[in-house]
Amino acid sequence: MRPHEVDAQTLREMFEVNAIGPHLVTKGFVPLMSGQKIIVNISTIAGSITYNDGRYPWLVPAYGTSKAALNFLTRDWAKDLKLQGFTVIALYPGVTSYPSSLI
Repeated sequence: MRPHEVDAQTLREMFEVNAIGPHLVTKGFVPLMSGQKIIVNISTIAGSITYNDGRYPWLVPAYGTSKAALNFLTRDWAKDLKLQGFTVIALYPGVTSYPSSLI
């Protein structure tokens, strides 16, 4: 799929799930966390500006864009919470396989 083929609703849905959702969960849980303060966001190489060079033509543009937003939010949260003893990271698990019956 090419960027001009992505409609606004798809873009909104991707951002709701992949960027806004994790942001709101983090915002809600930070005041409740104590002890080891580690926040882990699950991202993907699809959200990397460095790797967004056409090597992965199967990626939906809205998905990669929303994960790039998550990567930036992760950096922002990490900077903001560092002095409070938090570690905030994003993990890229890589390509995974699962049964098509789960789709």
